[in-house]
Amino acid sequence: MVECTKQTIGALRDAAVRGRREVEIGAHMTRLTGDIISRTEFNTSYDTGKRIFTYSRTCTASPPAPAATSGSPAARRHLT
Repeated sequence: MVECTKQTIGALRDAAVRGRREVEIGAHMTRLTGDIISRTEFNTSYDTGKRIFTYSRTCTASPPAPAATSGSPAARRHLT
């Protein structure tokens, strides 16, 4: 948790150094929360978890070929 918090503080400091007077704190808190949960529960970062989730959604977006191609009688009944 400490490392995640240090990274968030660093990002906020970087924003201040760049002269930003306002920072969307909600986005930083969301990232911090996600990072702490990801590291605590899954031993990975929020970014890695997000990439895995996006990849899994991409994989499920295109359904597999119909089962009828396997010659299953039940699948053929369902499709006719």
